[in-house]
This record gives sequence, C-alpha cells and structure tokens, in this order.
Amino acid sequence: MRRLPPVIPARYGKHSLSLPLDRIAAIFLAVLLMAATATLAYLSYSWSRDRGIARLQQTAENRINLFSMRLSAPTDKYSYLPKLVSSHPIVAEAFLHPADQRRIGAANRLLARLNDEAGSAVIYMMDMNGMTIAASNWEGLDSFVGVNYGYRPYFTDALHAGRGRFYAMGLTTGLPGYYISHLLRKDGIPLGVVVAKVDMHRLNHGWGTVQSEMMVTDENGVTFLSSRQDWMYRPMRPLSPERKEQLRRTRQYEAVLKEPLEIARRKILNSSEGIFSIASFGEDGNKTGETSYFVQKRRLPDSEWEIIVLSPMAQIDMEAQGLALITVIGAALLCLSALYASQARSRRKERRQAQQALREAHRVLEQQHRELQAMSRELEIKATTDGLTGCYNRRYFVEAAVRLVQAARRHRMPLSIIMMDIDHFKRINDQHGHQAGDRVLETVAAVCREALREEDVFARHGGEEFIVALPHTDAPAAALVAERLRQRVMAQEFPVPGKILHVTLSAGVSEYRPEEIDIEDTIRR
Repeated sequence: MRRLPPVIPARYGKHSLSLPLDRIAAIFLAVLLMAATATLAYLSYSWSRDRGIARLQQTAENRINLFSMRLSAPTDKYSYLPKLVSSHPIVAEAFLHPADQRRIGAANRLLARLNDEAGSAVIYMMDMNGMTIAASNWEGLDSFVGVNYGYRPYFTDALHAGRGRFYAMGLTTGLPGYYISHLLRKDGIPLGVVVAKVDMHRLNHGWGTVQSEMMVTDENGVTFLSSRQDWMYRPMRPLSPERKEQLRRTRQYEAVLKEPLEIARRKILNSSEGIFSIASFGEDGNKTGETSYFVQKRRLPDSEWEIIVLSPMAQIDMEAQGLALITVIGAALLCLSALYASQARSRRKERRQAQQALREAHRVLEQQHRELQAMSRELEIKATTDGLTGCYNRRYFVEAAVRLVQAARRHRMPLSIIMMDIDHFKRINDQHGHQAGDRVLETVAAVCREALREEDVFARHGGEEFIVALPHTDAPAAALVAERLRQRVMAQEFPVPGKILHVTLSAGVSEYRPEEIDIEDTIRR
C-alpha cells in the first residue's frame, strides 16, 4: 500500500495574525522610548542652562557693584569743585567786571591753578547769557573763552536749580566729559555759572573681560561708555523725534551719534535681566555678526544712567548642549540595553557591564571636563603672567602695548614707556645665590606694582629688566613716576644671611611719537 505524506500543521494563520501586533508593540515602545529620551535631553539642557545663567547672574551682579563704584568715583570727587571755585573773591570780581582785563586775567590764572590742583579737565566761567568769560585753558588753542555754551543743559539747569550735571561730547576739544555746574549769587543776585569738566574717557579702558562686556547708557538710552568701541554712541533703541530734537538742540553727541544697536529679544527673565542677541559692527560701520548675551542692568542711584553687563551665552549653551548630548547617548544606551535584555535574558551580565561602563564614561567625561577647565584657566594665567614675580610677562606687554598705541593715536593722548634694570643683579646672584636674587625680583615687582596706577601695564621684560607702559602720561610725568619707583625700591630692605641689602634701579623714559611705526621704536629709544 502506498504511504501518504505526513500532515503538516497549519500554523501560518496564527503567525499572520500575531506578527502585525508585535510590530505595533515594537513601534509603540520605540516611540515611547524616543519621547522619554527627548524629555530627558530637554530637562538636562534646561537644568544646565539655568545653572549657567545663575552663575552669570552672580558674576554680573559683582561686576555691576564694582563699576558702579568706579563710575561714581569721579563724579562724586568733583561735585564740590564748582561751588568751591565760586566762593573765591576773584571769581565774583570777574563776573561783576567782565570788561576789566586785569580781573579777567586774574580769574584765568586762578582757574588754571585750581584745575591743575584738582586734576579736572577744565574749569570755566559763563555769564548769564552763556558766554564763557574765563577758563583754565584760556591760553590754549582749544580755549573756551569767547564761546557760548548757553544751550547746554548744565547751564540752563544751573540757572533754574542752582546746579547742573550733564555728560556730552566736548564741542571745542572733541573729547567727552562730565560737566558739573554751580550758579554764583551775590546778595541774592545771580552773577554767572561756574563749570568743571571731568574727563571720563579713561573709564573706557579695562572694562571688558573674556567673561563679559560692559556699557553705560544715558537717559536717552545712548551708550556713552563701553568696553566695545563698535557699541559707543549707539542708542539701545530707536530714538523718538522728540529725543532726536533734544540731542540736536543740546549737541550732546554731535558728529559721533550712530545708528541704534540691532537687538533681538530672546527671553525676558525679569525687569532687569534677559537674554538678547546684539549685532557687532566693524570699523567701517558695517554689521559683522551677532552674539547672544545674558544682559543684566541697574540704574545708578540719583541718576538716569544705567550700567549694563553683557555676558556671552555661547559657553553656557555649549555646556547645556554637551550635557543634553550625553543624556541622549546615555538614554539611548540604556534603552538598547533594556531591549537587548528583554530579548535575551541570558545576557543580563553584559547589560550590567554596559551600564557600569556607561556610568564610568560619564564620570570620566565629567572629570575630563573639570580638568580641561582647570587647564584652560592655568594656561591663560601662564600665558599672560611671569611665573616668578606674578606681574605681566613680555608677551602680554607687547599685546597690551599695541592696544595702547592705537588708543594714543586715535585720541591723540600721550603714552610713555619706563624701562627699569636692577643694578648689579648678577653680583647679587653670585654673592648670595639665586634664591636671594629671586626674592629681590619678587620684592621689586611687588613694590613697583603697588606704586603704579590700575591702568598702567607693568611687566617683566626679561632677566632683571622690568617695563611699564603709562597711558595718558607724557615724558616729564613718566620721569617723575620712574623716580618714585627708584626711591621706593632703594628704600626697601632685602635681608640675606648675615646682612641687609639695599637694591637700586636704573630707569630710562621715552614718550611714544606718532611717527614711530610701533612701540618697539619707543622702547629702543
């Protein structure tokens, strides 16, 4: 008998029904895992960004406090000056007899002497019509005498309120200044207005850092002090026709006012903080790009000026994106590990090892991130400072000197160089050892730094040589500074085994000349 083939069970129907359900479940699980990963990445990004903004808030608050004091110092220092000048009998006599050249000459000489003693930019006297009848710069080419500044608010405010204050570009000198005025009365009768101009241009130097930028705006929202030159004299917002007319009438920013800054609002945190994108401009005035900043502002007490700190968001965003990426990678690995474990329970050991490796990788990444940050800070310090004395090194001095030369050329301000050398330094090393020589170098550097201004650039030029760049300082003034440094070092005692040393300096002084190509010519002279 012929045998029949075995009967094969009909299982195809069962599989055809269950396969689509498996696919649907897999797709649903994949979508769920992707949504969870995206949520974790967003939460990580937001958490890291909020932490970074909190750091910027604290740093900006500290910088605002610092520069509030720095900005208030010159205005508070000279607030008494016009009233004090008004109390001098020579001033009243000049106001009462403006046609008497003898009295006017005495007033000119008095104002020049008081201006030199106070260190202000210029002091001058205006009659009731706003005409300048005497000034401390009466002998200069840019003398204020005979010029009418009656349209300036500091004059009109003094006539109505007895005193006035105003920041503006100097129309005669072309230099910005802060004007403080006082109305002189005698027996209740107003005679004229005494004005002192304070040079605030130096405040533009040393504001900016790698962490943030600074600016100060007036009551019209115009930036008149800034760490960025391309932001100077740009309004924070378009000016209304009324404000434009006011600026035209007072000539506050004549010939320097520029187009408003291009500012895009990203996120407002509160009334004084937010995240904005601000355009950058080249020397030709054309837009070169835009940067996202965390912006914090504060109004100065008893003033309509605002100090604004702008901290770049690039580093904060980069850190947040990096953490989000790590979170996505971690979540993805965990998801893959979970799926792999659900399909093959025999591989639980490998899943635990993968999770442990992931945690270790996360820890190593965090450790490397901290090490890179510490290394970056250390390299920045090493790149700009001398390892022994703690003062700036020669490389930083050359870079800073380039900026100082540019500023001196642009504003036609003096710039002087002092080159100093410790006398017979080799003898100190030979007789007392190199450790004693190192202590001498450290002490000399500390004594010099303490005697110099904050804006001066003091550096170790090499060996026992030091160099100082003195902005806004001519050669005679620099010679006085060099003599002061020499005397202070000579008065310093340097104990060595068995005796006390007294070290002397030799110093050379030269003033930068406009025809010189760069500062190296000045240093060679």
